[in-house]
Amino acid sequence: MLSTRNDERKKNIKSWIVNSLYALMFFLLTAIYHGLFQETDLTMIIRRLSDCFLIPGALLGSVSALAWIAAKGNFDMLAFGAKLFINMMIHPNQKQETYYEYKMRQEEKNPQGKWPWRTFVVGLVCLVISIVFAVVFEFVVS
Repeated sequence: MLSTRNDERKKNIKSWIVNSLYALMFFLLTAIYHGLFQETDLTMIIRRLSDCFLIPGALLGSVSALAWIAAKGNFDMLAFGAKLFINMMIHPNQKQETYYEYKMRQEEKNPQGKWPWRTFVVGLVCLVISIVFAVVFEFVVS
């Protein structure tokens, strides 16, 4: 029991670290692209920081939101139709599964509807930091 709890805790910590590293990677790529590290003017640094936090926030937040929508089953009909079409093209004489069978198989894969909520939280934090820097740039510095 204690081992299972420690394994779950390690898995949670690893998930937070990986999501934070994704945000850091997107931040650094945006910072290099926008020339954040070459700026000397304080107002431009604050503006660039807002931009650099906006990109990981929007990417991570929107991807995890789409994953949440998919986990709730909203894309099941579209995925089933695409899979059925491809299978009918590749294996025309094979009996195809019904939508009900497909839906039951999907629920077996993810019975609790898990989605990457930690990714959403990291993205939301990046968005909040971006908004703070934008407010500072707009009302305090400029």
